Amino acid sequence: MKRKIALSLLVLFSFFAIGAVIATVYVTNTTSELSRLIRLHQVEQLRRTLVISIQTTQTDFYAINTPFSRKLNSIVKHAAILEKSAAVCTSCHHPPNISKRLIEIQTLVQDYQTALSYYITASANEDRIRELASTASAIGNDLLLATEQMSFEASKTLQKITNESMNKIEDVKLILLVTLISTFFLGLIVSVLLTRSIVMPIKELLGATRMIASGSYDHKITFHDRTEFGELARNFNIMSDALEEKSRIEEQLKHSQKMEAIGTLTAGVAHEYNNIMTSIIGFGEFLQEDIGTDSPLREYVDDIVISARRATGLTSSLLAYSRKQITHMEALVVNEALSSVHRFLSKLVGEGIELRFLTPAHDLTIMADRSQLEQVFINLSTNALDAMPLGGTLTIKLETVKLENMPELPQAEFEPGTYVLISVTDTGMGIDEKSKEKIFEPFYTTKDIGKGTGLGLSMVYGIIKSHNGYIHVDSEPGKGSDFKVYLPQIESADLEVEPAAVLIAETGTETVLIAEDEELVLKLMKKTLEKAGYRTITAINGEDAVQKYSRYKNEIDLLFFDVAMPEKDGKQAYEEIRKTDPDVKVIFISGYGELNDPRIRSILNNGKLLLNKPVNTNELLRKIRTVLG
Repeated sequence: MKRKIALSLLVLFSFFAIGAVIATVYVTNTTSELSRLIRLHQVEQLRRTLVISIQTTQTDFYAINTPFSRKLNSIVKHAAILEKSAAVCTSCHHPPNISKRLIEIQTLVQDYQTALSYYITASANEDRIRELASTASAIGNDLLLATEQMSFEASKTLQKITNESMNKIEDVKLILLVTLISTFFLGLIVSVLLTRSIVMPIKELLGATRMIASGSYDHKITFHDRTEFGELARNFNIMSDALEEKSRIEEQLKHSQKMEAIGTLTAGVAHEYNNIMTSIIGFGEFLQEDIGTDSPLREYVDDIVISARRATGLTSSLLAYSRKQITHMEALVVNEALSSVHRFLSKLVGEGIELRFLTPAHDLTIMADRSQLEQVFINLSTNALDAMPLGGTLTIKLETVKLENMPELPQAEFEPGTYVLISVTDTGMGIDEKSKEKIFEPFYTTKDIGKGTGLGLSMVYGIIKSHNGYIHVDSEPGKGSDFKVYLPQIESADLEVEPAAVLIAETGTETVLIAEDEELVLKLMKKTLEKAGYRTITAINGEDAVQKYSRYKNEIDLLFFDVAMPEKDGKQAYEEIRKTDPDVKVIFISGYGELNDPRIRSILNNGKLLLNKPVNTNELLRKIRTVLG
């Protein structure tokens, strides 16, 4: 900026200097013209003096021998003045025509003086004196005529020169005026440009700081130069990038804290909530069995069980969003999972909906929890169907992509590699920008009251993140939506082929020690196992379970412990029992459902079976039978 100011001042000085030089040149020329004009007038005055001298001498000559005559000395005196005037006129610089006439006049002056001398000194007869007087008079007349003609011509030349000089003076005045005005406006333009070059960056910087202060950290300054303002703009943009990155990290931290809070809240509620749901579903299923399908009350009982099962999805969805839901990862062929989804969706689509599945001929394999992943595809598909009330096309496409970067995500969060891409595309109503920013937040929904909980997409988001994947949505109002799910692909050679499942009887006669602090759940589990033929021993907490095992050690074949119990939890009770019987068999059940719980992680890491409340009766019996062998 110092250089720009110095350069601008130099330009201003140059303009004024040029203007001053032009003015000086024209003033000097004008002064010369005026000096020349003054000299010419002085010369004109000399010429007039010459004419007067000739006239005076000639008059004195004519007045000789008359009453008006003066002395001869006067004639001699004027004759001398005449010679001197002629010499002065001849010595000045004149145009060639004037100079020629001045030479002629000087010759005539000399002849005139000679004639006068002869006349004055003549003493001969009167005829001779008259002859000399006539000669002197004739020469004087010629001299006067020549002088007057020369003076006339000189006056014409003087007038012409005078007019030219006056025109030049007027031109100089105009040129000086134009120079002064031009210099002023050029200086004004330079001043304005210099001011703009200083003020505009300051205004942009001021506007940018206001944008940053309002939270628009992505705002950038556009001008770039090598001045201090340019350096300030570059540093400002660096600061803006840093603030934007900081804001992004803070948003991620808030998001993580929000998920942690939701997960903590959900996990805290899940235990009590799932115990209640376990009792409702379990006893509801007993009612279904007891009243039969023909009873008019069966419809109400079915509704109770269905509603209770739907309610259990609430905690599962929240835990999935906060990524605290327990997952059972296994090598999964995505083609097969989508085939199951295809069969399910084929029963849901109505008239006007075209369902298209585009899958490659070869298998694409990932590590995933099958039930959770199917839940993701079903949620995305049902949302797509809901977005097309007037009909349309739902396309589910499966393909492989190699990603080096993902512009939608910060580079630090993205892992380059080969991904299985599942695209769920509809031709429905689309999503606006404001909604796109919130669609993955829990309890956010654009559906009418009673038609959605706002947990579907948040659950999808949590499940995809727990599978180390990414989800992105492209959508515009009226142009449909395209949800893209990226999941890390594994090679088919990495698959572990599991032996075919063997049908296992769901009944037994063994003795099971049940430890559960919730009275209704304990009652339900006892009744369920006894109906399947098992003997049961019950305990109301971990300490009671240890005592019961010590008393009936030789009779007990299986421990069925709730994880979270007062006095001593199920994990602690199992560890104490295992000290006396390392081979004791155990199944854990929990309504807590949080993967981050150290007890849950320990159970899973040691390869023990963990069931989540509420548990399906048939699944419970199958798992018991599997563990007992």
